Amino acid sequence: MRGMNRKSLAVVVLGSLSLTGVSLAMGGPERMGKRHPELMQKYDANKNGQLEDGEREAMREELKKLREEKVAKYDTNKDGKLDEAERKALREERVAERFKALDTNGNGTLSLEEFKAGMGERGRGGRHGRH
Repeated sequence: MRGMNRKSLAVVVLGSLSLTGVSLAMGGPERMGKRHPELMQKYDANKNGQLEDGEREAMREELKKLREEKVAKYDTNKDGKLDEAERKALREERVAERFKALDTNGNGTLSLEEFKAGMGERGRGGRHGRH
């Protein structure tokens, strides 16, 4: 397989990005820390492997700030929320950024090797550690 067509790639990448957002929102901070060890490392100030109330609050505040920045960037009608067209623009930018990161040789297509390498960055066997 020489490369994936853009529509198929968009579905795969968008799905993986969407699922990452959902997994952050589900299961509480400790479960999220198991799925996203980089977040646990960042917010677990006392390095005890758990998020205490203050650490959890710091994470929530930063995530809230990031969300507000996203809304401000994509909220073209300035109503304080993202409508479908604004969310679509956000998704399209994310997909383009992810594609650019996966396309390591910059030729505008993804080889199977580039795709596999990019999926490996998400963790062993994908987002849940399955093979």
